[in-house]
Amino acid sequence: MVCLDTTTRRVSALLVDAIRTYNPIVVLVPSRRTAATLAPRVAARSQWDLTADCIDLDISEPRSLIQYKSPAFGGNIVALIYSRLLPQIGDL
Repeated sequence: MVCLDTTTRRVSALLVDAIRTYNPIVVLVPSRRTAATLAPRVAARSQWDLTADCIDLDISEPRSLIQYKSPAFGGNIVALIYSRLLPQIGDL
């Protein structure tokens, strides 16, 4: 049996390599139990911005991802996150 942490490290290294190879504008990572540490590891290894626990997405001009983050400020406000770096990483 492979440890979940070891698997996550391997997958995050592969994802970072793929992102550097293909230069996407947006990277979306599912927020599941097995992937809970995947997006933060990818963002940390690559020094990219990450918005975790997005509840919705939108696109603004010029091709910028708007990520809706909730709950913010005690659950009363939905925060709109605009990343300044590419790729923009969202954890849904």
